[in-house]
Amino acid sequence: MKIYPFQFELQLGYLLTNDELVVSYTVINTTEDKTILFSIGAHPAFAIDNSFSDYSLVFDNDFSFESHLLENDLFSGKTKSIVSNENKIALNYELFKDDALVFKNLKSTEVSLHYKDKPHLKMNFEGFPYFGIWTKENALFLCLEPWFGHADETITTGDLAIKKGIININSDEIFSSNYKIKLL
Repeated sequence: MKIYPFQFELQLGYLLTNDELVVSYTVINTTEDKTILFSIGAHPAFAIDNSFSDYSLVFDNDFSFESHLLENDLFSGKTKSIVSNENKIALNYELFKDDALVFKNLKSTEVSLHYKDKPHLKMNFEGFPYFGIWTKENALFLCLEPWFGHADETITTGDLAIKKGIININSDEIFSSNYKIKLL
């Protein structure tokens, strides 16, 4: 309570059907007469078989990709363009040499992981304002990360109340969201 002075209940749900997993978040403010401040997000990893460069990500609505750059785990205010002539990012480890790709302004709500142009899975992250993609060099996984918040900026004041991406809910209010992963 000294570091995070809010009482809350966090419920995580997992619903598995034949070909889809729905991961749900529910945050309940149980603090009396006080607004709570929080952010939440996911870090699911997916196995990559064969050559990493045989994979690509296909988005449903984006045709240009501007990734926000990190400096010592904080956003620097700088961005880099991810070169693409369509709604697709061809994967290679060089993309991740400086850390994750972080998108703050995607129009997309779905992304599909393709192997040699054949879709393997699709993630729906409707409602999540931020999206990260991460791996390590020569790793056999790729993380697709829908978020409601993100790391601080290098110019941070440390005040949680004004941090970008923070969610506020009043006493007895409930925050709910989910993302879906479908095998194709």
